[in-house]
Amino acid sequence: MFKIIIFASDHQSFLKNKNKIEAFKLKPESIIWCDSSVYSRSSVINANLNTWLLFMDHDCSISHETLDFITKQTKPSSLLQNMVYSGSYINQVKSSYLQKGHNFIANTWLEQSYSSSKYNKLVLGGIFLIYSTQKIINFENFLYWGAEDKALAYELNSLNFLFIHARELTALHATSSAFSHFIRRAYLHGSNEIKYIKNNKNRINYLFWFRKIGFVNLNLLPLVLLHFCIQKMAILIQKVRRWNRRQMSCKNLKNLC
Repeated sequence: MFKIIIFASDHQSFLKNKNKIEAFKLKPESIIWCDSSVYSRSSVINANLNTWLLFMDHDCSISHETLDFITKQTKPSSLLQNMVYSGSYINQVKSSYLQKGHNFIANTWLEQSYSSSKYNKLVLGGIFLIYSTQKIINFENFLYWGAEDKALAYELNSLNFLFIHARELTALHATSSAFSHFIRRAYLHGSNEIKYIKNNKNRINYLFWFRKIGFVNLNLLPLVLLHFCIQKMAILIQKVRRWNRRQMSCKNLKNLC
C-alpha cells in the first residue's frame, strides 16, 4: 500500500483534492495533508520511512489510470530499495497560455535531466512517487517555495536513489495563470537554486530545449525565453549579493585588526 501526501497551504485545498481521490474505487492507505508552510517534503519522507509515498501539490489531480499504475508499482516486494518514480504534468482542457508554458518548462527540465547520465535526475514536486529507507538530513527544515523539489532531487541523487521516469505517472496541473506568479516562480527558481544547490549543477542543453519546442510548441518560445532571462537575472543578483557580503566581511576583519 501507499500513502498520498498532498502539499497545500490551507485545509480547504487539501479536502478538495482528497475528495476527488476518494471517489475512485482504488484507494491508498491514507491521504495526508502536508501544510507547506510548516513541513518540507524531506521532513515528511523522514517521518514515513519504508513506506511508498505519492507526493502531489494541491493544484494537481490524478486519473483512475494513474492511480492504478501507482497501485501496481507499490505492491509488496522483497526488492524494495531507495527509489523515485518521476512524474510529469499534463494540461487541463482549458489551460491558459501561462499554464501551458509552465507545464512545458517543468516537463522539459525533467526530460533533459534524463537525457544524459551526466545529469542529476529531477522530480516535479507536484507528482512523484518515492520509497526511502534512510533519512534525508539536508533541507529537512528548509521551508521555501521555488526549486525546493529540485534541491530535494539533487540530495536524492547524492544518496544514490534509483530514479525512473514513469510516463504513466501524470498529473493534471492547474497552476496559477497569473503573470506575476509566472515571474515570481522563475525568479525564485534562479535565486533559490544558487542558494541551496552548490555542486554539480545540471547545465542547460539549449539544443535539447529547441528540439522540444520545435514547431508544435513554437508559440511557447517567448515564455521559455522569458523564464530563462528571469532565472539568469536572479542568479546574477544572488552572486552580486554574495560578493558584497564577502567584501563587507573582509572590511570588518580589517577594522578589527
